[in-house]
Amino acid sequence: MKEINLVKQLNGSFIPETDQDKEVCNRFKVGDTMKAKVSKPRNPKFHRKFFALLNITHQNQTKHQNFDHFRKYVICCSGRYDEIPSKKGVMIFPHSISFASMSELEFSELYEEALSVCSLIIQVDKNELNKEVIAQAERQIEQFY
Repeated sequence: MKEINLVKQLNGSFIPETDQDKEVCNRFKVGDTMKAKVSKPRNPKFHRKFFALLNITHQNQTKHQNFDHFRKYVICCSGRYDEIPSKKGVMIFPHSISFASMSELEFSELYEEALSVCSLIIQVDKNELNKEVIAQAERQIEQFY
């Protein structure tokens, strides 16, 4: 099953952090019992900023319809991948961005690389794109508080 992010509310309940997380949650019926392994991400605000970058770019391009495929594409274009030889050639696998797989410093470097890639994809100035990403991430944070 896919991992999702949840945000704890004042009343003790949890809500999906992103639209993609909400889509996963909508697959279940009210009253369904879920099993979860709970961990706190390295930096929730920075995580939101990274996904805001991906969301803005995904919404402003037409090549990739599937968001998860797009996310993997950007990570690979950022140089964060493994090459695995196979009988049919070399297979490319994006590095995991999970907390256990990537330090805060590596994640910060990935963000800067992904920002460059995304600015090229949608042909927007890198600094202007970053300003919009920050604004969107702040709007998302305000929704929860």
